[in-house]
Amino acid sequence: MALRARAGCIALVVFLAALTAAPGPARGYDFEVDATVVGQGYQVRQVRLGGDRLLNRRRLLGSLRLGVWNLLPRNAHGRGPTLSFASNLRYGADFGDYLEQAALDATPELEAQQRQLDVMYAYLEGQGFWGRVDFRAGRQVSVDGLDWFAFDGLTVRVRTPALPLLVETSGGLEARAAREELSGAPAYGDVGGTSAERALLSPTIGAALELAGPRWAAARLSYRRTTSAGATGDEAVDRDLAALGLEDDQLVRAERLTLSGRAWLLGGRLQPYAGARFDALRRVVDQRYAGVSARVTAAHTLRADYQNALPSWDGDSIFNVFTQYPYDDLRVAWDGVAAACWRAELRGTARWFHHAGCDGAAGCDAPAYDVDLGGGAALEWSRRRGHLRGDGWFSAGGSGRSVGLDLSGAWKVRWRLGRGVDAGGGDSDVQLDGRLTLQAFEDALRAELEGVSFGAQVGVGWPIRPGLSAHIWVEDNISRFYDSALRVVGVLDLEVMP
Repeated sequence: MALRARAGCIALVVFLAALTAAPGPARGYDFEVDATVVGQGYQVRQVRLGGDRLLNRRRLLGSLRLGVWNLLPRNAHGRGPTLSFASNLRYGADFGDYLEQAALDATPELEAQQRQLDVMYAYLEGQGFWGRVDFRAGRQVSVDGLDWFAFDGLTVRVRTPALPLLVETSGGLEARAAREELSGAPAYGDVGGTSAERALLSPTIGAALELAGPRWAAARLSYRRTTSAGATGDEAVDRDLAALGLEDDQLVRAERLTLSGRAWLLGGRLQPYAGARFDALRRVVDQRYAGVSARVTAAHTLRADYQNALPSWDGDSIFNVFTQYPYDDLRVAWDGVAAACWRAELRGTARWFHHAGCDGAAGCDAPAYDVDLGGGAALEWSRRRGHLRGDGWFSAGGSGRSVGLDLSGAWKVRWRLGRGVDAGGGDSDVQLDGRLTLQAFEDALRAELEGVSFGAQVGVGWPIRPGLSAHIWVEDNISRFYDSALRVVGVLDLEVMP
């Protein structure tokens, strides 16, 4: 409970620090407030021995985003360091019977989904101090070649005077839930595992070097190590850790090193990129990727991507047991303007899933991999007031077969309303949108997981007044598994920017 209260106070503490960091004469600053409320109503099937039943989900999700900048005065030339603050709070609740007591008894972690207030990010950011120092303090989300990562702490970036390099250091406590869903149940690892595991703090440290000189190239070398401080207190967990040769008081959750780079050649028309990540826990390069994007003409672009990956999770995750073999993924695509208001796209994929094969059995000639091949094509017609798009795809191979067609569109119509976007009433651009999807699928391992599904969705969006808009969707899906899977989604969005 203390950890939850501590996480909930992050936004307040950091924002107060922002307001008091630079005392001086009264001055103006800019801010923006954006609030979104999403309501959903639908049913999911619960598979039970005594007969399946449908459980109601009545979900409410609200988010409040705040941005404040120009907290420091600039000099007479409009230069000098800058200071800003950004935060995002999210509240989620489920008022249906999906999280009934029987489900909570079987899976206590579901309790966090009933009523949860999450700090997704809340940080104070400074740039240009002493002409070369930037920092970010508070809960922050980092996205780079290592992975998506959220932590509560401090990041400092310094531009070196002699070389075109940025030196970065960071440290703090990992917020695992914010990383895994960019929302998340209570912070500091309260996702899955035993209650003892969830109570552990996870200190993290990191460092990076980044190329900051030429405009035609970018490169980054980064390292991060995350541990769990303290013993679990769970005999079963401690026994498993001992079998793995890990110490209770300093379990290494993750330790990774990554190198990535991108170049902009021929005026940006040719963009090659590549990267790799080393997982020190498993002592293996678990990700390699390379690709190129080429703008052949002003209207045509070609892309090719290759990736070799061994899916990996934190060191305390049981899912590591199920990922012993890597896969290779190759994708090629072309998109271009076919006419004045038409755009087309073609794409192809190939994926190799490696596995044990015969594993040395005599007289066996089974391959050590399965291959999936796929492709797709899309055609889109766009005008100033809306667009129509058709998208078809297929895939076939070792994991099964799938073929589908998706038709979607959106159109803005001028509608006379009592009080529209104009404060005194008048016309508003009401957006109408819809989607039709047809898909046939077949699983290679389980014959009962095959069928055809049809889905339909209609929606309407209305800008009620400046900074306030509403959108509602109604969708249904029909298949052999559901006679009807009706879902209603409503969104109310408020934005305030003086």
